[in-house]
Amino acid sequence: MDSQMGFLHALRPGRPSLGLDLMEELRSVLADRRALTLINLRQLTEKNFEAKTGGAVHLNEEGRKTVVVAYQKRKQDEFNEEDMWIIVAYDVTTETKEGRRILRRVAQACKNFGQIGF
Repeated sequence: MDSQMGFLHALRPGRPSLGLDLMEELRSVLADRRALTLINLRQLTEKNFEAKTGGAVHLNEEGRKTVVVAYQKRKQDEFNEEDMWIIVAYDVTTETKEGRRILRRVAQACKNFGQIGF
C-alpha cells in the first residue's frame, strides 16, 4: 500500500495522502468540535485572530496557546463513538494500569467491530 496515494487529498511529493485520508474521519471530533466549543465558550474571540494580506485569517500567539491547551486537555479524555461502535483513546500508554485497561477496551471494540448481535 502506497501512503502517498490517497482519495480525499491531492497527490503531492512527500505528502502522505493516505494517512491524511484516514485521519479525516477523526477531524470533526478532534478539531472541528474543539474549535466550535472554544468559540461558543468564548475562550477564542476576535482578539485571538489576526487578518493577513490577501484575506487570510490566522490565530495569534495567544489564540494558538488557547487551542493547544484545550487540545492537550482533550487528549486526556476517552470517548465512545456509539455510531461507529468503536472506542478511541488519546495518548494511551501501557506503562500504567489505566492505560492497559483502556487498550483492552479498544482491542475488544475492534474485535467486535462490524459484528451485529441478534
